[in-house]
Amino acid sequence: MGGEQNKGNHMKKMILFVCLLGASVWQAWAISNGQEELCATLQQSPWDAKAMQAMQAIMRSEREPVALRSRAMALCSLSLLKQGNTNQFVRAMQMLESTYPEDKGLVNVSVEEQYIACPVCEGKGKRAVSCPACKGSTCPRCNGTRSIQTTCSACMGAGRQFKLNPSVQENYNRLLTEMVAFFREAQRFEKQSALALAEKDNDKRIVLLETLLADFPKRTDLELAKKGLEEAKKIRDVAQARKREQDKREKEESDVERMRDLQKATTSENRVAAIREIEDYLIKNPKCFARAELEEIKNELTSKEKIRNRLISSGFWLGGICGLFVVATFVRIWLTSMKVEQVRPLPGMDRIDKRKFTDPLADERERTEARRRGENP
Repeated sequence: MGGEQNKGNHMKKMILFVCLLGASVWQAWAISNGQEELCATLQQSPWDAKAMQAMQAIMRSEREPVALRSRAMALCSLSLLKQGNTNQFVRAMQMLESTYPEDKGLVNVSVEEQYIACPVCEGKGKRAVSCPACKGSTCPRCNGTRSIQTTCSACMGAGRQFKLNPSVQENYNRLLTEMVAFFREAQRFEKQSALALAEKDNDKRIVLLETLLADFPKRTDLELAKKGLEEAKKIRDVAQARKREQDKREKEESDVERMRDLQKATTSENRVAAIREIEDYLIKNPKCFARAELEEIKNELTSKEKIRNRLISSGFWLGGICGLFVVATFVRIWLTSMKVEQVRPLPGMDRIDKRKFTDPLADERERTEARRRGENP
């Protein structure tokens, strides 16, 4: 129940994030399109009042990136210089350097570069004109020279005239180009944000948001994307936890069923197969909750199998001994039943008178007995 409630809370937060991100993306898309048109207007009409007001709004906006705000300020400063308002340009440059010290190099022109020697007075600030009161050599005003030095009306005595250097326009155009690049990057950001917003698969949304944050690390409007990524990861973690819990339950149920099968295998005649099956199961499932019980069953089966093997071995030995005894008995009977073959007489012996011959052994026996008795043979 706790997991379901957490997932519901995360889903609500995710829906809120999607709505906020959608509104932010739509607003940013509209602004970026307008900003790119603004740059095009300033390219064609640098002194357009409404366009300059819009650029000043960008310069003051806290939502815009620092790099964009500093370029907007630099562009406004160059606009003042292009209008010949050098005093305001100097003050604007001082503000740029104090507010964005790292970006003071955005403007690489100075006021001094925008002046040239007055071509009328040749940089002197004064020029000779005909004496208006001259009446000849006795004129007290020109002392008879018939000309006087007067302040140059072209440069008002300054000896120089304001003439915009081409480098100002180049600097101006470069800043506009960089700002257009920023706006286009913003459009790319909005496009990727819209893709993440439209993605319904949570895992894919996480990938899209991570890519978004990696592609635009310096933007200042990433808070919603970061929160959305955090909520999406929480939803993923909850789903993964539920999946692990479900897998654990299914594993336990499978283990219980497997235990029953293994216990049934212990009653089978093929103990070797049952032992091998238990060993394979324990290798594949080292953290099995019934490991101790299975180990005990395996040891019992192993012990029974050893006793069985010993009995079989003893039977083989006893059978061999009995077999040898039976063979020996049959050999003995066979040897006993065999008769010695009689030797046949030599040819012609049947015609000899046996009474004329004596048995040498019998004679020797008689002589031996006579010697025992002390008789003379």
